[in-house]
Amino acid sequence: MSSSISPPSRGSPAVPSAKPKRVYPHLADLVARTEGLQPNNRASIQAWVEVAKIHWKQAKWHREAGILDSAYVDFLLAFTIVADIIPRCSGFPTFKTSGRSQSYLEFEQLSKELKKKQDDFIKVKKEIHENNKISGVQSAAQLEAERIRVQSPPADRISSASPENASKRKPEVRAKPEYLSARLIAKDR
Repeated sequence: MSSSISPPSRGSPAVPSAKPKRVYPHLADLVARTEGLQPNNRASIQAWVEVAKIHWKQAKWHREAGILDSAYVDFLLAFTIVADIIPRCSGFPTFKTSGRSQSYLEFEQLSKELKKKQDDFIKVKKEIHENNKISGVQSAAQLEAERIRVQSPPADRISSASPENASKRKPEVRAKPEYLSARLIAKDR
């Protein structure tokens, strides 16, 4: 009775996760590029509409070209301008009541396009997030925190004579000099 026993079959070995072809900046850094937009930075709402249209066109072009980080930033800029900046402008109520003006119609059309494509750019965001995970890229804030942590000595090694701690440390306890002592005055009498 000869039976050949074969070893248990194993699955193929796991392929090491390959680094992506292009490493995108950290998602937090991409979002930070959109901060600082203020309603008063442009002369008029029409100028904001034009800037939003430019960013939207760039976002579409970058997405088609596969440059996802730039596409996402341009989409965020266009979306932020349309959904947040323009409605906060002081002239927006007047702009909105002029519903037949060319600028307002462009604004409405752009707003609808951006809302319609929002799901596509959520997918772009997820792709960038996955790229960040695979590549291990860190945000500028994380890198700065790490740099500060590495440069600063541990709390137990901080010298009490260091300039940062000079104002925080308690003064030494010393005996009162004898020439200031009240006992000397009592002896003189």
